[in-house]
Amino acid sequence: MRTFAFAAALFASTSVYAQGTIGVNLTNADRLSPTKLQSALSTQQALGVRVIRAPLEKYNGSYTPSLNMVQAAWQHGIRVNLIITIANNPDYYPAGTAMRPADPNNPVIYAAYPLSALVVQQLTDVVGPLLQQIDGLGIKLAGIELGNEIGNPAFNGDLAIIGPSGGVTLGLRDLINGATSETQALASGYRTYVQALAAIQAIRDNLVTNQTTPVISAGLHTPGDTSIVGYKLAMTEDAVLLNAALSFMRANGLDNYADQYGVHAYLWGSQSQIANELRSFVLTQCAVPGSGAAKPCAITEWGFQVSDPGQCPANDGPRQVSAQNFRTDTAAYGSAVASQFYFDWSNLGFGIYLCGSLQGSGVIALSP
Repeated sequence: MRTFAFAAALFASTSVYAQGTIGVNLTNADRLSPTKLQSALSTQQALGVRVIRAPLEKYNGSYTPSLNMVQAAWQHGIRVNLIITIANNPDYYPAGTAMRPADPNNPVIYAAYPLSALVVQQLTDVVGPLLQQIDGLGIKLAGIELGNEIGNPAFNGDLAIIGPSGGVTLGLRDLINGATSETQALASGYRTYVQALAAIQAIRDNLVTNQTTPVISAGLHTPGDTSIVGYKLAMTEDAVLLNAALSFMRANGLDNYADQYGVHAYLWGSQSQIANELRSFVLTQCAVPGSGAAKPCAITEWGFQVSDPGQCPANDGPRQVSAQNFRTDTAAYGSAVASQFYFDWSNLGFGIYLCGSLQGSGVIALSP
């Protein structure tokens, strides 16, 4: 009861955050059993969640679970920011294309196809009819996001398990100069990605219900929470800096096809540290009102770790301070931040719905 009372008080006190679309990631929502999916959506609906971020993917050989998930969410009054997953779907690559294997020494580096091998026509042959089916049901999506963290070796097989640069952050010059086979492949993959986003935009433009739904470029992560090129990472894989990937793709036409830039922000520290990191390497290319220089950003993932995962009641106090700092700082960007999706709904490590209730950090994350 104290948790709910505190949550209500926070909700009442945080309306100053109002900006754009506010939602939460429901990771692998399509993989939940129908009963668990209905339970999660009913709980979210009761707690005022109106938008979730969830995947359009092939699961157990079928796209039906994703389609059912989108429809179920809509029936609960919840729109979906739909991520078209591309890192692990063989339908989008030439027959026989090998996935770069997962890292046996790092459980968060999954097997992934090389982005440079993506075939745009194969992608659109599959995704086009699926989006048309959703559109034909009169379901309004919150966004159409192509891919996820394409500078992260977990989601881009162009990045080797043992990086030729020794597990460091790669910058814009690395992509332009192409001094290694890895950076050449990365550059090729990003150019192909822009072509794929152009094709997704063309599909969107021919929809009816979703003709104005924003097309969002893949959420880009901030490896090592740094903007320093050549920064040594705590892994053997190289990773591409958020601003390097975004700058390279913008130079190759991204602004013609993306309505919003997807970015991710996992930032820890004091309010001043979070504010500095947002300003220095997460939101640097988001359009400020009236600039006309770029597109707004969609923060499709942001979040803070649970202090004691799996423990009830959850130790949520530190996260409430961090979440409040984050929301306060992003609010200063106004319309340059088009949306914010907390990661995650009920994940033990990052979730905001834990121990049977919405945590105080969740109230802050979901406040309009």
